[in-house]
Amino acid sequence: MSNIDVTDTAIQGVKIIRPLHVFEDHRGIYRETWNELDYDTVLGHPGLRIRGGKGVFFVADDISISRRNVLRGIHGDYENYKLVSCLYGVFFLAVVDWRPDSPTYRQNIGITLSDRNYLSVLIPPGCGNGHLVLSETAIFHYKQSEYYSREGQFTIAWDDPALGIPWPISTYPILSERDSDVPLMKTTRAEEEEGENEPETLFGYSIVYVDNVDLHATIDNISLDVSEFQASVKDSISLSLPDEQIPYKEGELFSDN
Repeated sequence: MSNIDVTDTAIQGVKIIRPLHVFEDHRGIYRETWNELDYDTVLGHPGLRIRGGKGVFFVADDISISRRNVLRGIHGDYENYKLVSCLYGVFFLAVVDWRPDSPTYRQNIGITLSDRNYLSVLIPPGCGNGHLVLSETAIFHYKQSEYYSREGQFTIAWDDPALGIPWPISTYPILSERDSDVPLMKTTRAEEEEGENEPETLFGYSIVYVDNVDLHATIDNISLDVSEFQASVKDSISLSLPDEQIPYKEGELFSDN
């Protein structure tokens, strides 16, 4: 009989694991954090490296110790299974599906792990994870099925609005240099799919490619010679402009906003 309970999540392959037996007395708490037979029985060979034809094989254990409001991530790769747990304190764990061929691509889940709820989360390859420390100090522990390699790692912006992760924080978190300057996604997946056949844009206006035509457009007394924006594989482009007056103030046309 297994000593763990496994719950599937909204992300394919991400599982929440809870121990069924925790021993507590006047001295404190005793619990098992890993048992190969239990995981092999309940998870049914989830695709991890197999040792001797059976069992889940993790090759390394790592911990990070962080103070309140530290946010690490979102990091991942396409080779490594991770089993994440909290040894001390409390942190919020976010997991993002970063597998383009997955039915749950770009979806995310969030769960609070602590040294009192005893939960662990199994994260498959291709999913990124990040955590935010909610207690004064927290110890983040994870087992890995592959040895760490910086090559092949990906980083996802923790605050990307396209993901909408509900981080439980009211102030800006403490970040590493790696995590503080990550490009945002330009679209959500739904917007990306809807826009696959939409025209490109220039200054917010649709670009229509035509052949052997010398065109120009005037925007509120600003003349744009379209031939200056020729693409290398096209003869020329034209701007499809709206009929209404285009609001413009000096200095706004080339705004980064």
